[in-house]
Order: sequence, then structure tokens, then C-alpha cells
Amino acid sequence: MYFWNVGALADDLKHQNVSELEKFKYFILIVIVCFSGDVLRPYLPDTHPLQGKINFIGMALSDIISIVGTWLCFRTNRNGDNQDFIVRFLCLGTVIGIRMLAYVCVYLLVYGILFGVIFPKFITPYSTLVTLYSVASINILIAINFLWIQRQLAAVAQNKVGT
Repeated sequence: MYFWNVGALADDLKHQNVSELEKFKYFILIVIVCFSGDVLRPYLPDTHPLQGKINFIGMALSDIISIVGTWLCFRTNRNGDNQDFIVRFLCLGTVIGIRMLAYVCVYLLVYGILFGVIFPKFITPYSTLVTLYSVASINILIAINFLWIQRQLAAVAQNKVGT
């Protein structure tokens, strides 16, 4: 991996001397850098201490799910034809992300009805139940997103899911 010599990296990319594994290393480094803000962010001052800890654990868990999910997607592509992982991942991830956004809107509607209409007493400034439910459901949606990308990558790379 090049960390400073951009010219050498550009030359290797131009001449197709960068393997999919090397491209993946650059990609995962960017993912880690992007998520490091979550892990390093201090608790919000207006957050109840227990909610802050739950949110922090939830952010760390979502980061772990994202890194593991990205690795599983890379492995699926590598076990297939091992071509164009970054392009496939970004393109498929964008389209799947848009579809997931539509599902999240439905989820938020149900969430709003559930906690705003049916169980309004659970909505308090320091509602641990709502925080736990939110953290769990967000992480489940993130995992579903990566599994969906992995499944599509397997089809594109002509690979069986789970190998």
C-alpha cells in the first residue's frame, strides 16, 4: 500500500498493477476513518448517562457490522471472479441503499405509530426502552443492508452465497 506516493499509486492503477485485495485495503481504510468519528465522539452533554452508553455501544456495534459486512462482501466477490469489487460494491450499495431508505421510511412510520400513539408513555427524555429499541433496529437494518449487497455481489461475481 502506498501511503504518501500518490504518483506511484496512480501509475500502478493506470497499468492495472493494483490487485483487488490492495484496492480493498484502501477502501476499508476509508471506512475505518469514516467510522472513527463515531467511536471517538464524546457523549452528548444533554444525554442521560445510560442512554449515552447505549448509544455509544450502538454506534460501535454499527461500525463493527459495517466493517464485517464490507469484508464479507469483499470475500464473496473474491471467491467469485475477483473483479471490480469497489465499483460493484459502491454501485450495488447505492441502489440498495436507496431501496433501504424507502423501507426505513415505512419503519419510521410504524415506529412513530407504535411509540407516539399506542405507547406514548414510553416517550420520555430518558426512555431507555426506546433507546434500546432504536439501537437494535438500526443495527438490524444495517446488517440486512450488507447481506443484501453480499447476495447481489454473489450473483454478479457468479458465486454461490455463503462460500
